[in-house]
Formats: sequence, structure tokens, C-alpha cells
Amino acid sequence: MSNSKRKAIRAVSILCVACLLLTALCSCAKGNKFEADGGAYKDKKTDVSYEAAPACYEPMAMGEEIYGQSDSVTFYEIEGQNPLEWICEEGGTVFYSDTVELPSLEEMKISYINICVETNTTVTRGKVQSAEDISDIVSAYVSADSIYYRGDTPALTYKIRFADSSIGVFYSVVFVRYAEDYTLKAEDGTLLNYGKDFLYNRFEDKFVKAPEALVKYVNELT
Repeated sequence: MSNSKRKAIRAVSILCVACLLLTALCSCAKGNKFEADGGAYKDKKTDVSYEAAPACYEPMAMGEEIYGQSDSVTFYEIEGQNPLEWICEEGGTVFYSDTVELPSLEEMKISYINICVETNTTVTRGKVQSAEDISDIVSAYVSADSIYYRGDTPALTYKIRFADSSIGVFYSVVFVRYAEDYTLKAEDGTLLNYGKDFLYNRFEDKFVKAPEALVKYVNELT
């Protein structure tokens, strides 16, 4: 075989190897490519922009497959949802697209409420399924005036997850129970006693008395 033929074969081999390496590199970049767009992220493939919801919104179930990636964030689908509307990142932050509005708790379609404990994972200890109790709990939380929050250490804590299956998202607040009654002084010096049980959402800066409709379920767990 002549030297010219050997050189031609070698050149073709090198080109093939380069193509294989390029293919492998492309396959490693899974999902759509996202780029930061101000305070949001834009999917360059679909041209859809997503904003992060407050951390009290949580995905009910994160998909296993990567939907897209930015330079620093990996995005996943929320199971059962249209990724052009709702996705989440690996840490659990919910993102909603510019084609939908983020609903308040009052606007969500709550199908059940989970009462959970948190250690290394979140474990459901109880569930509210009564439509009447769910309505009473949501209404009481939404309509209640916020009380001054001192940040006292509670004797008991649960995570309360309001589930909206239609969008695959939880709205989460914290139930706290204090060992002693929580009291505050009014402007006229009167001592106001609010009891021991409260719901707290630091992302909404809301601290209110826990609805009796929820307290009865918590009492069944203690």
C-alpha cells in the first residue's frame, strides 16, 4: 500500500473518531437548553420563560428524566403536568411559565391535605380528605389576620401540605404547637391569649391561629 493511501485511511479514521466524540458530547447535554433571563429562565427550544414560585409551592412528584438544563440549574417535569406550563428543579423549586398565573391558596383546587413530619425526608402522618374540613381549613387560614410572630421554639411541628392535583403542586405551611399559651400585649396593656396552635408561612409572612378543623386531625396524631 502506498504512503498516500495510508495517509488517506488515517485521515478518515481520525475524522470518524472526532465525529464519535462529538456525538458523545452532544448526548451528554440532556434536555432543552435554558438560559437566565433576568429573574427567570428561558427555554431556548420552546421560547417559553419560567419564573420561580415561592418555596411554599412544592412539586407533588418530580419526574425522573431531565427536561432541560441551564449553566447552573437542572430542570425536571412535574409528573402528569404539561412542561410548557409547570416544571421544577432538582432542589424542589417549582417554576411556572409565562402562559399561566401562579394561583394563591384560595384559588387552588385542594383535593386533600397531608400532615407531615420532616427529618431527612418528608413523611405523611395524617391526611384530611373531607371536602367540608378542607374548605373550612383553607377559608380559616386565608381570612385570618396575621399575628405578630416572635419565633418562639415550638413543642410540636408538622408540615401541612395542601394538594392541588390539577397542577401537581403542594402549597405548604408549618403547624406549630407551643407548650404554653402564646400571649401578646395590646396597645392598651390588655393581655391577648391566642392559645397554643398556629400555622406559619414565612414566605407569605403569615402567622395565624390554626383552624379547629385542622387541630382535631393533629390531636389524633399526638
